[in-house]
Amino acid sequence: MPPILDTNVLINIVKGDKKTKETLYKHKRESASITVVNRYEFLRGVYSSIPQGAKRDKLFDFLDQFKVYDFTTRTASYCAEVYYNLRNNGSLINELDIIILGICLENSESILTSDRDFIKAAEITGTKLEII
Repeated sequence: MPPILDTNVLINIVKGDKKTKETLYKHKRESASITVVNRYEFLRGVYSSIPQGAKRDKLFDFLDQFKVYDFTTRTASYCAEVYYNLRNNGSLINELDIIILGICLENSESILTSDRDFIKAAEITGTKLEII
């Protein structure tokens, strides 16, 4: 299964990070995807730091190459269960990351990230995880 790319991976791709590129090369035959949350987080940064113009347009085009998993009514149940399990284990993480995990679980997808906060959360929730 192709991984869902976390926002930090998207940023590292744009920055040309060598380690990220090497990791993605291992997945070259797979089509990576993102969640609507990753799209939001990435665009938030684009709007905050890049003026309108060709560079911004290029980043929009970059995002458009990925399949996007949306937040649905069904997703809410997965996210609530993730929250419950993390809270009961004393391992709460950022709310947006909880939503990303819920979307991953709902769609039986793995997540590719460099965010170490996901390690314990993935272990508790049974989410497939690959750390760069």
